[in-house]
Amino acid sequence: MILEYARAEAILAALITVAWPTAAPTQSIEVGPIVQVSPSGTGHHWFTSITAAPDDSLHLMACGIRQQSRQNTWQGFVYISDDRGRNWSVGMVDSSSLNVSEETCTFGLGGRAYFIAQPWSRDWDVEHSVLHFYRSRDHGKSWLGPVSDRWLDYARMAVDNSEGSYAGRVYVIGNRGWRDTSKFSSKETFSSADGYVLGPRVMVPAASGYRVWGNYPQHALVLKDGTVLGAYWSRMLPSDGDTSGAKRWFGIEIIRSTDGGRTFDPPVLAARSAGRRDLIPALASYDGRAGTVVVLAWSDSAGGRSRVHFSRSLDAGKNWSPPVLVDDAPAVPPGDDRRGRDAVWAGLAANRDGVIGITWVEQRWECWRFSASVDDGRSFLPSVPLNRCPRQTPAGAESYGDYLWAVPNIDSDEGGRDTSRTGITVRYWDVTTAGPPGVVADAAGAFHPLWALPRDQGRLWTTTVRVSPVTVVRPKARVQNLTEVTSRVAFTITDLQYDYAAGVLRLNLSLLNHDSLPLRAPLIVRGGPVASALGSVAALEPDGVDDGRSLWDFSNLLTGGMLRPQEESAPRQLTFSVVGFPAPKGPGIDWNDAWRRHFLTVELKVYADQQATSSPHR
Repeated sequence: MILEYARAEAILAALITVAWPTAAPTQSIEVGPIVQVSPSGTGHHWFTSITAAPDDSLHLMACGIRQQSRQNTWQGFVYISDDRGRNWSVGMVDSSSLNVSEETCTFGLGGRAYFIAQPWSRDWDVEHSVLHFYRSRDHGKSWLGPVSDRWLDYARMAVDNSEGSYAGRVYVIGNRGWRDTSKFSSKETFSSADGYVLGPRVMVPAASGYRVWGNYPQHALVLKDGTVLGAYWSRMLPSDGDTSGAKRWFGIEIIRSTDGGRTFDPPVLAARSAGRRDLIPALASYDGRAGTVVVLAWSDSAGGRSRVHFSRSLDAGKNWSPPVLVDDAPAVPPGDDRRGRDAVWAGLAANRDGVIGITWVEQRWECWRFSASVDDGRSFLPSVPLNRCPRQTPAGAESYGDYLWAVPNIDSDEGGRDTSRTGITVRYWDVTTAGPPGVVADAAGAFHPLWALPRDQGRLWTTTVRVSPVTVVRPKARVQNLTEVTSRVAFTITDLQYDYAAGVLRLNLSLLNHDSLPLRAPLIVRGGPVASALGSVAALEPDGVDDGRSLWDFSNLLTGGMLRPQEESAPRQLTFSVVGFPAPKGPGIDWNDAWRRHFLTVELKVYADQQATSSPHR
């Protein structure tokens, strides 16, 4: 929805939404506006990943499962962006069966993109389920295929974007298992030279010294020399045959191939733990001073707290440095619930400049954070929040409807199927707890984390994070010596977002110059009183404050420092806190009463350089 106003004193009357703004004086980590990736009403999104085109910074792609309670289905989705993550659209959806899962996606060079989705048979029989392999030549806008093949559990994918002997080859890693849990221990791969013909399956030999009773790939990666790496989170048993719970432990295994995927070496055990949770890995690489550096991050629950660990390899994954702690989660959280003592679900990416970005989540998957290293992982900057915390908890049954999943069997008390009875089970499951959503660095060096939140209707979010090796100090916004030009400007409002649990409203504001003369930077919007009939509201982190009024600087959104006649600026996200608002339930607000119950109003005035003051129409 787009609303335009051209009044001297403009009033915004908003009905919902918000994002995380850019602060005026920034540190080395700058977090941009929050962007909703998934279309509203498309269900819960999980088993997700995000990838970026290697040869341009415009194109991003996210994929995974979307689960809709009303349809009681799983669908494989691809969402794409062609403007650096500012806007997203649906690239494709695989709904060829009631349940489609095991999605993975990646970019090649020159607009090539690849996507795997795997439709289940009606009775969840892996032997009668299939793998769909899709390919695109226009960054995911249109798709060819699918090429069908045998099912591959937990598939992950990467492309060789080097100039080596196997340039352009697509690699897929996974395991063979499903109902036969012994097959979870078997690592299986295949590759394709062009995406049209899929190669034969290749088994990875087992490591010595321990047994695996379950392994699941989390990341695939191809280095500049063509070496293929895959990171698995694995459940281990000693090789002596003792299967007691006390002897079980968790590990991260790295598989390697140097011959185009024809063979793989036995796995290298990069990390192990006697904690209570799987070590789910994140893998990345960058060009260091002495060659390619491969980095690994994971969360380990040993010691009573979950903490993010980090390790490096300087020999293409053969050997790994001792792990070091990198998160800054407090041992004793503050009383305001903004931080938690556990840091889980580590995400990892490295950009072209060797900057390492790490994400994790605290407070039971409520509060996502980002940190970075500019010195090869020797130290990490203080983390910054990606979404607003703390979040409120809706009352009672308000959260049930979007989290239901029905299956045609009776669940046992132990979590499996009760084969002695027939019937149905309606499960309540918040799938935001179903795995790390991912983070990627684009070709220009910016980071794009992906996340979902509990009790948020399953929406998928992202933002743009930029990291500078030195502290960036931006001039404070101010209106001193500027001229008011509000009457020459019309407002356009888009991307209205409301997050009740976070107590945040977001909207994008653009400025249209409907005058005959250009407006020159600085171009500042000055907010007046902010009010609501429903609760307390306030602007969040504007670019400056003048006499108690918020200031938002639009200068960096102008081309050549100027807003020309009939030209519209790029959007700027405005964010407001909303406190004490009633929960969104019941039949809604009567239409006749809606105009008297404004969600939020704020008066805005616009100021520009005084060179723009002499208009022949005034």
